[in-house]
Amino acid sequence: MKQRTLGLAIGLLLAWCGASAQQNTTYSYQYDNNGNLTKVTDPLSQVTDRSYDVLNRQLQQLQPPPVTGAARPAINYTYDALDQLSTVRDPRNLT
Repeated sequence: MKQRTLGLAIGLLLAWCGASAQQNTTYSYQYDNNGNLTKVTDPLSQVTDRSYDVLNRQLQQLQPPPVTGAARPAINYTYDALDQLSTVRDPRNLT
């Protein structure tokens, strides 16, 4: 498999490409102004989005829908007063 990294912006990966005999694979990455990874697009054009608070703590990750037209599963994160991760709630609402 050949692998190639396309562009780095201030040390942040913008795209990754791999090619095998079966398929080409390209992942693209987007970041906010603080360098937080906000979007990953996979080879099937499925998107995973991440959101952050003003302290750059990840609050949510929206995954691609399991089937076309379905809601996007979300993973939610909360933090305590000491800025430590206190809960991670999965798409089934389990912690």
